[in-house]
Amino acid sequence: MCSHPGSGKEADLVNDRQRDHRQSVADITIFDPATVTDNATFDEGKNSLPSTGILYVIVNGTIVVKDAKVLKGVYPGQPIRNTVLD
Repeated sequence: MCSHPGSGKEADLVNDRQRDHRQSVADITIFDPATVTDNATFDEGKNSLPSTGILYVIVNGTIVVKDAKVLKGVYPGQPIRNTVLD
């Protein structure tokens, strides 16, 4: 359970989670901490290798990674863009 240490706010946080959040955005990642590995490196050609050990990813209620495989043609989220640095 999440809480604010020493604040006694645990009950408030639990009650907040039970409210109806139909307009809220929720993404969930299910992984095995014993096997999750970041395979990308800064080496050219290896900088976009996917991580392993990520079993499921759910974006806006839609499964995008199932049984550790990225599903093709599934794009329920919004892209996050950043400036490319030289």
